Amino acid sequence: MIDGIDVDNDGFLDVAGIDSSMSYGALFGSQSTLNLDFDMDGSFNSEDLDDDNDGVNDVVELGWGNLDADDDGVIEGTDNDMDGFINNPYVDNNATFGATPGKVNENTNDYDGDGYYDFLELDSDNDMIFDYAEDFNPYYALDANQDGIVDGTDTDGDGIVNAMPVDTNNTYGANAGSQNQVTMDTDGDGRINSEDIDSDGDTALDSLEWDGNFDKVGNDDCDNNALPDFLDPYPCNIAMPDAFSPNGDGINDVFHIPGLQSYPNNTFSVYNRWGTAVYEMNKYTNDWNGTSKVFSGIGGETLPVGTYFYILNLGNGTDPLSGFIYLNR
Repeated sequence: MIDGIDVDNDGFLDVAGIDSSMSYGALFGSQSTLNLDFDMDGSFNSEDLDDDNDGVNDVVELGWGNLDADDDGVIEGTDNDMDGFINNPYVDNNATFGATPGKVNENTNDYDGDGYYDFLELDSDNDMIFDYAEDFNPYYALDANQDGIVDGTDTDGDGIVNAMPVDTNNTYGANAGSQNQVTMDTDGDGRINSEDIDSDGDTALDSLEWDGNFDKVGNDDCDNNALPDFLDPYPCNIAMPDAFSPNGDGINDVFHIPGLQSYPNNTFSVYNRWGTAVYEMNKYTNDWNGTSKVFSGIGGETLPVGTYFYILNLGNGTDPLSGFIYLNR
């Protein structure tokens, strides 16, 4: 319950942003339907099981998925004290009007601390990956314009877009079992993927694994096992190319090593035929364009066509990889 007093006896507590006047009624505009329906889907937030329409049910983004036994977005139980909160040990374990003090804290619902609650934010951990892609990856294909909002209609008015495999029923709530807080936490660290910058716990940030091949498409799956790299804790096998052609034609202009995104602590070094280092980089990110750059700070020169020798240390304790690269133009 909101704490405060109602000086003008209009039923609204006198607090800034809602009712700071002495006249009967709240502040003009404070109860606008636009403010009360965040995703503008026709269902007020208070009646919407997915307020931001990001494909992740509010109950999961609030961290209460464990209270939703059948994973349909609606908490099961009874409200014995008629305060609107289901009585359970976590949220409301008292017999008075109101939840248990301290259990519903707005600050705990803003993972990245940007001032927007997770259930009203399309990228809760601010890692440049939409929440639906992290928590319920099949939804990725349902966002044709890639705006972070699931496309479709909500025919039963529960705030969840009616689409396979989440909500195909005509009742309030998603399909039973469609969203499980445990399975939405890939590495089991207690945070759902959309509130975790390393969802699979492999030490490689989701933001790096999302588009590891830098093709600006994302949702990469380097081993084609139907599990995106940022949700796959087992690194891909390194596939070292033997040539590239940095000539500005948009094809093979950088030396790209497939699978390297799984080894963020790598060191990549390149040497010319005389054994002189011409390129050195800690945490190489597949962006060498054929110019020189070494740890001493010397570099920037366009390297000539020829064969070069490389050493790639993956940074995981295994023996370094080495071989030859042909640079063509």
